[in-house]
Amino acid sequence: MKWFLNLKIFHKIIILIIITMLFELLTVAATYSHSIESKEKMGDIYNNHLLSVLRLNYASALTRGIEANIYEFVLIKDKSRKAKLVIDTELKAKKVLNLISEYEKSELVAFEKKRVKRLHELKEEIRTVYRNILKMKKANKTAEALRYFRENQSKLDDFALLLRELADFNEKFALEVKNEHAKDTDFFNKFVFINVLMGLAVSFGAGLIVSKAISAPIYNVVQELKKDSCGLPDLKEIGNNSKHEIHDLKLALNDIIKNIRRMLEREVFLRNIITMSITSNDIKGVLNTIVTETGKFYNADICFFNKYDTIEQNFTDYIEDYMEYLKPGLIGKISCIKHDRKKFDIFREIIIENRQTFFADNVNTAELPEITKTFLRECNIKSFAIAPVFYEETPLGALFVNYTKSNKNFSEEEINLLESSANQSAIVIYQAKLNTDIEAMRRNFTITLTHDLRSPIFAEQKVLEMLMNSLPDETVKNCREYFEDMYKTNEELLEIINNLLSVYHYESGKAELKVKEESIEKLVNCSARVLKPLVKDRQCEIKIEIEENLPLVYINKREVCRLVTNLVSNAIKHTQKGTKITISAKKQDNDILVSINDNGRGIPEAEQRHIFEKYPAQKRKIGAGLGLYLSKQIVEAHKGKIWFVSEAGKGTTFYFTIPISLPV
Repeated sequence: MKWFLNLKIFHKIIILIIITMLFELLTVAATYSHSIESKEKMGDIYNNHLLSVLRLNYASALTRGIEANIYEFVLIKDKSRKAKLVIDTELKAKKVLNLISEYEKSELVAFEKKRVKRLHELKEEIRTVYRNILKMKKANKTAEALRYFRENQSKLDDFALLLRELADFNEKFALEVKNEHAKDTDFFNKFVFINVLMGLAVSFGAGLIVSKAISAPIYNVVQELKKDSCGLPDLKEIGNNSKHEIHDLKLALNDIIKNIRRMLEREVFLRNIITMSITSNDIKGVLNTIVTETGKFYNADICFFNKYDTIEQNFTDYIEDYMEYLKPGLIGKISCIKHDRKKFDIFREIIIENRQTFFADNVNTAELPEITKTFLRECNIKSFAIAPVFYEETPLGALFVNYTKSNKNFSEEEINLLESSANQSAIVIYQAKLNTDIEAMRRNFTITLTHDLRSPIFAEQKVLEMLMNSLPDETVKNCREYFEDMYKTNEELLEIINNLLSVYHYESGKAELKVKEESIEKLVNCSARVLKPLVKDRQCEIKIEIEENLPLVYINKREVCRLVTNLVSNAIKHTQKGTKITISAKKQDNDILVSINDNGRGIPEAEQRHIFEKYPAQKRKIGAGLGLYLSKQIVEAHKGKIWFVSEAGKGTTFYFTIPISLPV
């Protein structure tokens, strides 16, 4: 038997089939013709007669229904009810005629033909009775109609009785056919049973050997598949006729296919977000791509992105149109409508503060504040899922997937995928926002730099024109005022260029600060002296309050002096004349805290969030746009912090700290 065991599984199965077929061939040959004939007989005669029984019984029941309708029609006076009875009676009569017509299509014997003929005769008589009753009722002859109905009621009884006789005849005939077929079938079943026992006895031994040869390798494959559902073992030598191991193998393979399909769909979804977002040139296109692809992938009714305002520490109360996806054919946008931020407070706590994905299969049963549930119901949202969108530790917003037509039962896999897509989206959104900011910064830089350079050059040009048009006998001494103006404008240009170079060095990481121990008090006094001409010109008053015995700090004297000068000059330039400015310095924990306070107009609230940006759009004055940005770079280079407090109409205070005696 060694040669048999070494055969491939396919060959083993063929041999087993041949052996079994030799014993079964006689049975098949003997029973085949009879089986075909019996099936045809059963199908053509038995089933047809049973169908006729159903049709005739149904027609008989409808006839009794027609009889009841006519009787009720004769007795009642309600016109609407009579109209309904007339319609119902005509429909039932039509069904009866259709059933008889279908019955007549079958092969009828003499007994049936005779009674069908009588049925048609009674049909016409009943139709005449029905029409006469309608006329009598129309003439309000109820008593006469009732008497006429009872006189002719026997026609309906005869009609129903004929139908019943035909049904009994067909039922009896079908039963006879069935009994005859059962006798033949019983004989051949016994014959087949004997042959099957013989075939089983011979094939049993061979079956044991073959089944063992088949099941052993397949069982091993199934175990491997269960261990690693992502694997794809070589299945070329495994047959497909087993009802056990092969079936398990198919199930395992189906699981693999499903997993691969889900992974492919997931990867295609994430790739589409990244690919399509990269092709967009602005943040609007990126956000629109993200919500559209996410909405389509999850088959959501509504999908939108809500930005998170890091200044206000809350979601924005307005969702732009490009941030929302609406399934085609739906109405009821959430975008372009101002919403109460309180409705999103719960999401801020869960999504942003706890950095968790939140979902609800049913809004009504979700653990949410009533104000939030009411808002969701107003938007017809029945189920939703929200994933936070973070770039590193910075919250950018949240991705909302909503269903309005029916509830959605979210699976763990779907929630995990939503989190992954939100993480991928965060990178794309941040990059797009960065590109947008860079482009805006470039435009602002060009506009501001052009403005800053143009003004002093224009002033210098006017001075030169004045000198060129002066009288020949005027001395240089008389032109001193013009030369001073030229010097001043060139000095402003030089300051702008120096600031640009400093910003470049700080941003590129090339700024190397040489530090040594210095006194903050001396630096503050030095800056105050430098700014005396500007203070005098603006009629300001500077007050210096330095805490006694302040410790020395490790700083770059030139850069920190520029820092203080920038902050004080801003306080002088951007306030009205006569402003009082106080420069203070004191020890606070392990830092020296310096503050520059003025009682000027204050900084408008809309500009405060942009105050340390490089060339923000709100700044349009000479030299503006780099001073405070550079000041922030200097403070951070010294491992300190800088901030401000401002109130409209009361003034502004800038603060910065420098660590005490710690080398930078």
